[in-house]
Amino acid sequence: MEPQREELQRMYFEAENYKRQLEGISAQIQVLEAAMAETEAAINALDSLREAKKGDEILVPIGSGSFIKGEIKDKESVIIGIGAGISVEKKVGDAKKILDKRQKDMQGAMEKMRNGATQANKKLMELNSKSEAIIREIQAGEQKG
Repeated sequence: MEPQREELQRMYFEAENYKRQLEGISAQIQVLEAAMAETEAAINALDSLREAKKGDEILVPIGSGSFIKGEIKDKESVIIGIGAGISVEKKVGDAKKILDKRQKDMQGAMEKMRNGATQANKKLMELNSKSEAIIREIQAGEQKG
């Protein structure tokens, strides 16, 4: 019966690893969802810029749900972050293309993470099923002996 207990212990540690993996994936998904929502808001803002006129008053977000009043001076170009703390001026259409691509890339990453979570969850369920069978065998052996 000792090999069964060792196998059960090995399966327990493997299951714990899968649980940690699932927790990590879940945290990554939450971060990605927030980034996707921010990108979607930027895309919507660029879309609404078409309707605006030079000189229109707007609210400019400064973080933590706070805004300052601003005025549209140039509706043809925007400043867009391109990574590593670097921002560049782009035409609105080009900026929208960059944001659309970013959104598409994040959706692809999200799909990969969800697939990884599904696989880890499947392995976890398999381990749970196998460990329950081993526990039943151990209990049956103890009742006989």
